[in-house]
Amino acid sequence: LLWGLESLFYKLKARNIHITFSHSDIDDNLQHNKKLAESIYRICQEAILNSVTHGKSQNININLLYSDHQVKLYINDDGIGCEHIVKNKGITSMEKRVYELSGEISYGSPSEGGFNIKIIFPYEKTAVGVSK
Repeated sequence: LLWGLESLFYKLKARNIHITFSHSDIDDNLQHNKKLAESIYRICQEAILNSVTHGKSQNININLLYSDHQVKLYINDDGIGCEHIVKNKGITSMEKRVYELSGEISYGSPSEGGFNIKIIFPYEKTAVGVSK
């Protein structure tokens, strides 16, 4: 998962899209839960596409964390933001992926601009690296 995300972000740098990616306590054990790993990857792809296409952003921050038996994904950008959020195919797709894994998603646009997405997935690490 981490390699795939880093590869995606590297490709986007050639298009003058600056992505800051940080992660903590995420390791390759997450790859054993292929549905979760793929969902995180696809959500990042969609969020970046929306950010650049609709928000006209140039800087995107993505944080992927594991804590308290949860995988947390935070995405925010410096785009133009929006007063009213229109749920298009992209947001609907992200919501579907999150809800299929019993996760939670929230998003919004602060009054000063930009767009924020917060996603929390339940996830239990095990000693052998396979999620429950």
